[in-house]
Amino acid sequence: MVMKNKASNAANYSYGSVAYKIQPEIEENQKKSIKNSNHKNYLKVRANIIFLVGVIFACSIVILYRYSYIIQANGNLGSTKAKIQDLQSENKNLIVEIAKTENIKDVEKYAVAKQGMVEPLPKEIVYMDVKPLSKIAEANGANIKNNEANMKNKVNKFFGLIK
Repeated sequence: MVMKNKASNAANYSYGSVAYKIQPEIEENQKKSIKNSNHKNYLKVRANIIFLVGVIFACSIVILYRYSYIIQANGNLGSTKAKIQDLQSENKNLIVEIAKTENIKDVEKYAVAKQGMVEPLPKEIVYMDVKPLSKIAEANGANIKNNEANMKNKVNKFFGLIK
């Protein structure tokens, strides 16, 4: 016991010029409220972290979807280009075949023999007067200009009524 008293007395004494800081005693209710507020702050921080992880995950999913769409579009583009090249080579072959046939009689024989075509009867032939494409284009251009002018007039009239 004597030793115990000496140890407890030594804890209260200060040697030198430095004084110890005495911690104020905190009541149990205050300890619980501090612990609860720390726990609430921890939960808020945790919820914010989970939210940020969710946002990052959603952004990464969107980016991956876009990349997959781009890759798919590039694949479709490649297959379309291959089809175009096939059709162009077939077209060139057909042009060469047409160039080989110099005589209209040879063309008629080919059409009858291989394609199964027949000559039309005179009563089945219909003659039409076709306008050149340049005149049709000029008429359409004039109609478009007239429509634009009419639209501008209608808009001007509408805004004139508002004033």
